[in-house]
Amino acid sequence: MMLGAVFLGGYGDRIGRKKLIVGGTFLYAAATLVALATHSVFALGVIRFITGVGLGGVLPNVIALAAELTPSRRRATLTSVVIIGISLGSGLPGVVAAQLAPTHGWQSVFITGAIVPAVIAVLLALLLPESLLFLVNRGRPQDREQVTARLKRMDASLEIDAGTRFVLREKGNEGREIGRAHV
Repeated sequence: MMLGAVFLGGYGDRIGRKKLIVGGTFLYAAATLVALATHSVFALGVIRFITGVGLGGVLPNVIALAAELTPSRRRATLTSVVIIGISLGSGLPGVVAAQLAPTHGWQSVFITGAIVPAVIAVLLALLLPESLLFLVNRGRPQDREQVTARLKRMDASLEIDAGTRFVLREKGNEGREIGRAHV
């Protein structure tokens, strides 16, 4: 997971946090399912290593997206809740395994470990918004429409027209200038 966080964590800025989070969650589900087909401890170790690298890339993007989507007055609290949730989530498979394995066999642990994240990935694909910072940085026309719609939902009083320019926050700025409004 550490290697994934170091080497994949920054890709959310390049390909989009949502894509990385959803893709990494699907990778986790698929690799967990593939683990059922392994025939050696070494192969299982390789698959679980790949799973950990993928998950490690997801975690910093989840934290960054949660911080971005949260109003500044609640950002520290929600970011802490996300980090605590990650810690609790990493311990939950052990509890589930202790319940499932004795009665349903060790395979049930991997099946459950694949189905649950696959369902979560589908929900994330449908419900998770993309990072506004990523959309502004990418600058495609359809991204502009999405940014405008989301900003209007956040603050209906914003006056955004065709001449409004979206810019990324620069070091030292307190926000992005949008037309004449700061968000």
